[in-house]
Amino acid sequence: MKNETKYRLNFCKICKNRTINSDLILVCNLTNKVPSFINECEKYEIDQICYNQKVEEIKNEIKEEYHPDNFYSKHLSSSSYKEYNNINNSKYKNQRQTIGLKIYRNNLFFVGLLTICLLLLFTLPIMYKPKEMYQNYMTILYFGLFILSIYSIFVIFYKAKKIFLETNEKSFIIENEEEIFWNSILTTGIQIVSMKGGSMTFVILGTLSDGIIKIRLEYVNIDPQDLIKIIHLNLKTPALRNL
Repeated sequence: MKNETKYRLNFCKICKNRTINSDLILVCNLTNKVPSFINECEKYEIDQICYNQKVEEIKNEIKEEYHPDNFYSKHLSSSSYKEYNNINNSKYKNQRQTIGLKIYRNNLFFVGLLTICLLLLFTLPIMYKPKEMYQNYMTILYFGLFILSIYSIFVIFYKAKKIFLETNEKSFIIENEEEIFWNSILTTGIQIVSMKGGSMTFVILGTLSDGIIKIRLEYVNIDPQDLIKIIHLNLKTPALRNL
């Protein structure tokens, strides 16, 4: 019920018919009640000025948070951010393709870990003969590599794939926990954080209800631009569909 109310209020926050009652609660000016429509309100009329203000506000927040100079000073790593208003190259062409999707995490990390462990287990005993004083340490190392190899095999071949993202008509859910409504999204972009050991990719969303949402896409079976395209195909309010 709480999420349904949140979904409705995403419309009301940028509707011309909104008002605040004596209890400081956002209600419909036509009924003086908290909205109770099911999917979309027949009386919905977007307040373009309010919408533009909220878009501008969230873009400024993102700019402040992810500006390369500010980000480096906070995190000691370099970052680039690009806003995406349109995605031309994507395998997703229409909304029907995007409802009921289940995107899984992949096992590339554990495949790489298993490869490294097996390589070390087979080559170290041949290429490196430790002095007697270090043999106990090498035994511990071999044991650790063996355990990591067994665990990696278990994850790759036996552990069920974990759902990273699941879509429905009103929202998408991240790892069965965080629900993000299509009608809450104001702006979309991609951040790439570069470090000495590699890079990380995030989809950055500016929203009406939850501020800035950051979605990390390492080891996930979806391209960041495809995720943004899915979002664009499902945006609910008329103004947002122009993205």
